[in-house]
Amino acid sequence: MSNRSNGYFGGRGGRGQRSWPSADYRGASGAPPEQLTNPGFYFTHVPAEIISRLKSSYSLLKKSENVRQMLVSYLESSENPYAFALQVVTECEDLFHNKANTLAAFVIEEFCTWARTREQQIKHNLTPQLKYDAFCLITMQRNGTLIKHVIDTFKMQDDNVLFLEKIKDFIATKKYKEACQCAVALGLMSHFSVDHIILPLVLQDKLSIAEEGLATDRRLQIELVTRLDQLVGERSLRNTVDHLIHQLEVPDVKLDRFASHKPLGKLISKLVKTFNLPTDTTPNLNQKRSAGALNFIFHKRFFEKSLSIDSWKEMAADAVKGNYTLQQDLVSMLAGFNEVEEALYWAVEFGIPQHKWPYNVSLLFRDDPLAKVEFPRPPAASGTDEKEDWGDQSDFHTLALPDSSIVMVDSEQLLKDCFDYISNHDCKMVGMDSEWKPAFGGQQNEVALIQLATWDRIFILDVIGMANVSPSVWHDALKLFFENPDIIKLGFSLGSDMVMIKSSIAPLANIKLNGTGYLDLASVWRHLQNKGINFPYSGENSNTGGESLSKLVSVTLGRALNKSDQFSNWELRPLRVGQMRYAALDAFVLLELYRDLQKLADQQGLPFLEICDEIIMGFRNKTAPPPGGYRRGRGRGRRPPRGHSNPGQGSSRGQEEGQEVLKDLGQEQDVRFMADSMLCALGRELRKCGVDCAILDRAVRNQPRCEEETMFKDIIEQDRIVLSKNSNIQWFEARLSPDYVYHVQSTAVTDQLKEILHNFNIIVKEKDVMSRCMDKVSQELMLELAGVPSESADNCISTEDSVDLDVAASQPTISENIRKWVLSENCSSISQGKTLLGAEIQIKKVPFGVLKNVHVFYICSLCGKVYWDGSHLGRYLKRCRENGTIQSSGQFSDAENA
Repeated sequence: MSNRSNGYFGGRGGRGQRSWPSADYRGASGAPPEQLTNPGFYFTHVPAEIISRLKSSYSLLKKSENVRQMLVSYLESSENPYAFALQVVTECEDLFHNKANTLAAFVIEEFCTWARTREQQIKHNLTPQLKYDAFCLITMQRNGTLIKHVIDTFKMQDDNVLFLEKIKDFIATKKYKEACQCAVALGLMSHFSVDHIILPLVLQDKLSIAEEGLATDRRLQIELVTRLDQLVGERSLRNTVDHLIHQLEVPDVKLDRFASHKPLGKLISKLVKTFNLPTDTTPNLNQKRSAGALNFIFHKRFFEKSLSIDSWKEMAADAVKGNYTLQQDLVSMLAGFNEVEEALYWAVEFGIPQHKWPYNVSLLFRDDPLAKVEFPRPPAASGTDEKEDWGDQSDFHTLALPDSSIVMVDSEQLLKDCFDYISNHDCKMVGMDSEWKPAFGGQQNEVALIQLATWDRIFILDVIGMANVSPSVWHDALKLFFENPDIIKLGFSLGSDMVMIKSSIAPLANIKLNGTGYLDLASVWRHLQNKGINFPYSGENSNTGGESLSKLVSVTLGRALNKSDQFSNWELRPLRVGQMRYAALDAFVLLELYRDLQKLADQQGLPFLEICDEIIMGFRNKTAPPPGGYRRGRGRGRRPPRGHSNPGQGSSRGQEEGQEVLKDLGQEQDVRFMADSMLCALGRELRKCGVDCAILDRAVRNQPRCEEETMFKDIIEQDRIVLSKNSNIQWFEARLSPDYVYHVQSTAVTDQLKEILHNFNIIVKEKDVMSRCMDKVSQELMLELAGVPSESADNCISTEDSVDLDVAASQPTISENIRKWVLSENCSSISQGKTLLGAEIQIKKVPFGVLKNVHVFYICSLCGKVYWDGSHLGRYLKRCRENGTIQSSGQFSDAENA
């Protein structure tokens, strides 16, 4: 074999030094670890013509069957296939290219696949020295997948102590990623402390790599979380982290997660949740959370004045429970806010020594030391069970039924009676809501109450009190109520309620989220707004909180809901009278809203029943496939059932005219998607077809907890189906339930697009193509685009700016008589270089020649991107017709000839 000049084939002595063994590996017994020689990368003789033939064949045919068969034939004829494969790899110049399409990667992958099928026949060729040299060779390149393949195929785990020093070398040279991956593959993580590998990786923000190492060792999990929690307790976090970095000598640190206690706390919470660690592992974080909760409710009580006195008392006691430091803080906060009587009450309640009381509290006590200390209440509320009144109660909507109509259901018999009443009294419509105790930080929410309201009775189901109810009773409730299509269940943002119910009540774990018979009034409200409904009290109550239930009640019924008891401890028993009335009203008002919304819509000639039927049918269409095949419902998608390529979409039992409404609607608008970051190409293709598809801009598992919660909230509120693949499917399903998730089976983007369009029965017409802004952040249909004459565009850009500009987002637009866009005629803001929504128009990205030759531009009001007609539209349409993506209607002939 001829000598090579490649320096990277050297051994431990240096890159330029080589140690060439004098004999081939032929299965000799191995030396003990301390007697292993420095690795030399000559393993066996491979004729030069074989190497040449492999290289030339791979350069022409790549990963073809012919090349694979050639390699297999050489392996089968070799005396030691392990040594043969390694020698071929050393001859590959592309070994260190760190790419998956190299000859070296191909040889390793094919050899590992072949060796697994012949392990019993060839494993006698493995020796400790061969394993050691193979490890040294493969870890010189950086493809982690190849490293894992070689470690597994060469059975290095059986002699893992051989490689301990090599991993220590990785740590010494600050190669923490390689050290972690190899230690995990070899089962050596237990030999290292958290400071050796895991903590440096966290400081470098390589959390996914660190989690691989943590997953194999409970000790390391607890060590890391404990170390991070100690940082939370430090007053000067940055100085402490800087000292830690200097002590560990970690290079390339990224301190975003250590910039303050808040992101660090989120990181700790994520780790605790991921590895299911006990809460007492993080005492400092728990202290911070409790202090934050106390400050939050103090602000709501005394600054926002949005918390009733009873809710404040409950939540304050819960926030400082068992925490002596926070109990003292509460007394001091109240004393400082001049709530001296209440400060005295809590000081006595908590048994705080008098010498630690604030001065004004001690002074009040000395004035009358024998007086009975009671929780202070305003005179209007004294002697009653009513909550404090921050304002005139006549300003709020109140319950129309007497208190005697509210029934607390807290036993198995009462639960049976509840559903029997609903069934026997022919209740065709029931208002439905749920309540749970507010949770702070990493605490988990669980449903405390479920409220069911009819026109003459309101049932409050005490979920906590019925923890021991027989599962069979809940299963009966499924048939009688939760999955009964003959009973319309009214709700507001029903998705979040149903997710909570499913996760909190084990017998209802398999309930179909948004199953048959559910009507979300939030969706009805949005549909009516889109059709231009006028609410009788919209002007008087324009400032009432957001798109909330209280806002809808305000604009429809004239007065908002009093939410002062919303933020209270719903797990305490017995419930207060104020809590009972609040919970009852939240469910009963849904019946009132349905009645009045129907009247308003009828008066204004709006198709109220058709809108409701459309929403209900959209929910129902998910449950089971119709006899004629699969239909796409408006609701959420799911993973295909075993043995089927399509998700189970069900038939509707709604009225025929309602089905006709669905047929007339643009179907790609009826379903919304959220594409996982690994399917961003699919997301862009869906948007090109006019389908509403948001795209995650980074891996879901790397998102901070706050962003993760916002993402899940958006998915539920916007009724989106998550499109994902591989292990992310289980991750999404564990947090959203399978009904929110669709498992994309195809690999190629074109096949993925066909799969989605087919399985959800989405018909794409030519007018739908390019009808949305391509900005993946924008989720809005381009309904507020502005047609800009090229003269106006000239005003926004100078000749100097237009030279050598890259083409901006060049997706074409078509004349307004063809497109679905609603074009604005108001150009007052456009002349200032901004859209009607205030976004800066990206006109400087448009080539100067286009500005001179194109007469009409379209601008996305949300992000300011500029679009115009282009010849590439014709090319895209032609490609779509060829692969069957769209239905041809001949509307774009002009564009295609452009």
